[in-house]
Amino acid sequence: MMIKLRNLLTEDTIMDKSQAEELKSKLNNQLDAEFVQATISTLGGELRPAVMLKLSLDPRGEWQNNIFENSRFMHFSVSHDGAIEQFNKSYQIEKKFRKARFKTIDDVVKKINIYLKSVK
Repeated sequence: MMIKLRNLLTEDTIMDKSQAEELKSKLNNQLDAEFVQATISTLGGELRPAVMLKLSLDPRGEWQNNIFENSRFMHFSVSHDGAIEQFNKSYQIEKKFRKARFKTIDDVVKKINIYLKSVK
């Protein structure tokens, strides 16, 4: 499937680079997890940033051999177009995060915190 130039130019963007910085800060400070690491990815270009999120439900000192993937971990992607997606998680976490949409930055923090409360 080919993407038309017209569709790229009229694409809805909910989050720009400055809002991605704000979201990164809020995620690092307001999520209810033992370990949180949010970073900004601009692989889609400067106009289409994404926030990549690593979370662990276990404190860093309890990770076997100090390896993140040996904890109860999860990875999220928060896209510029308003999508939140969990693309990786530990086998120890049974409940999956359903792909969701957001309209504001506070929605992202709220939705992920609701999910974290359900899996703890």
